[in-house]
Amino acid sequence: MTEAQVWTMSVADAIVQDPATGLFGFRLEMGRDHVGIRVQARRTGFATAKAATAEY
Repeated sequence: MTEAQVWTMSVADAIVQDPATGLFGFRLEMGRDHVGIRVQARRTGFATAKAATAEY
Protein backbone atom coordinates (compact mmCIF):
# COMPACT_ATOMS: atom_id res chain seq x y z
CA MET A 1 0.00 0.00 0.00
CA THR A 2 1.17 3.50 -0.74
CA GLU A 3 0.60 6.61 1.30
CA ALA A 4 -2.20 8.82 -0.06
CA GLN A 5 -1.56 12.51 -0.52
CA VAL A 6 -4.29 15.10 -0.43
CA TRP A 7 -3.75 18.38 -2.24
CA THR A 8 -6.13 21.25 -1.70
CA MET A 9 -6.49 24.28 -3.91
CA SER A 10 -8.71 27.29 -3.51
CA VAL A 11 -11.03 28.24 -6.36
CA ALA A 12 -9.13 31.52 -6.72
CA ASP A 13 -5.93 29.54 -7.42
CA ALA A 14 -7.67 27.14 -9.82
CA ILE A 15 -9.16 29.72 -12.18
CA VAL A 16 -6.61 31.09 -14.67
CA GLN A 17 -6.76 33.64 -17.46
CA ASP A 18 -5.10 33.08 -20.82
CA PRO A 19 -3.03 36.21 -21.46
CA ALA A 20 -3.26 35.79 -25.26
CA THR A 21 -7.06 35.55 -25.50
CA GLY A 22 -8.25 36.99 -22.18
CA LEU A 23 -10.48 33.93 -21.66
CA PHE A 24 -10.70 32.07 -18.35
CA GLY A 25 -10.38 28.38 -17.60
CA PHE A 26 -9.33 25.76 -15.08
CA ARG A 27 -7.63 22.39 -14.73
CA LEU A 28 -9.03 19.85 -12.29
CA GLU A 29 -6.79 17.11 -10.90
CA MET A 30 -8.78 13.88 -10.75
CA GLY A 31 -6.22 11.59 -9.14
CA ARG A 32 -4.67 8.58 -10.84
CA ASP A 33 -6.10 5.77 -12.91
CA HIS A 34 -5.71 2.04 -12.19
CA VAL A 35 -2.22 2.02 -13.76
CA GLY A 36 -1.06 5.07 -11.81
CA ILE A 37 -1.27 7.63 -14.62
CA ARG A 38 -2.40 11.10 -13.55
CA VAL A 39 -5.87 12.10 -14.79
CA GLN A 40 -6.91 15.71 -15.39
CA ALA A 41 -9.91 17.56 -16.74
CA ARG A 42 -9.29 20.88 -18.45
CA ARG A 43 -11.91 23.45 -19.44
CA THR A 44 -11.24 26.76 -21.16
CA GLY A 45 -13.07 29.42 -23.10
CA PHE A 46 -15.08 31.14 -20.36
CA ALA A 47 -15.68 34.86 -20.93
CA THR A 48 -15.59 35.70 -17.20
CA ALA A 49 -13.93 34.33 -14.10
CA LYS A 50 -17.39 34.04 -12.54
CA ALA A 51 -18.53 31.71 -15.36
CA ALA A 52 -15.42 29.54 -14.96
CA THR A 53 -15.93 29.40 -11.19
CA ALA A 54 -19.55 28.32 -11.62
CA GLU A 55 -18.48 25.42 -13.85
CA TYR A 56 -15.56 24.48 -11.57
